[in-house]
Amino acid sequence: MKTIIPVLFVLTCFLLVGCNDNGADVKEADQAVAIEVLAPIFPPVVGSSDLVLRVTDVVTGMPIDDAYLSVKGDMEHDGMMPVLTSAKAGLDGEYVIPFEWTMGGDWIVTVDATLADGMQVTQDFNLVVDGDEVTCLPVAKE
Repeated sequence: MKTIIPVLFVLTCFLLVGCNDNGADVKEADQAVAIEVLAPIFPPVVGSSDLVLRVTDVVTGMPIDDAYLSVKGDMEHDGMMPVLTSAKAGLDGEYVIPFEWTMGGDWIVTVDATLADGMQVTQDFNLVVDGDEVTCLPVAKE
């Protein structure tokens, strides 16, 4: 029993260090790549429209066309199924993604981008569907 405790302690330390390094990589990736919502601005309240996202390299300002984007839309209240969609390639950094707004209200749209080199970037957007207008504000990172 006495030998198990030190072994578990060492394994726990390795696990914590490994998890911490992954978090640092994500923060560096988030600073190197920008994701912006270009549309919708005024889509229908409920129904299908295109979600247009722009992905760029922050350092060079160049568009990124070869990322895989996974998009999840969640309502802020319980009981709604998330809207899931994706895009495999962009043109001039713009990705046009079909999106189904299932109802008006407060949405959180999470964009997970996987770049060609394997780097991953995640950005959340608060969207409010009200009447015939959708407004968007980026979620502050903690």
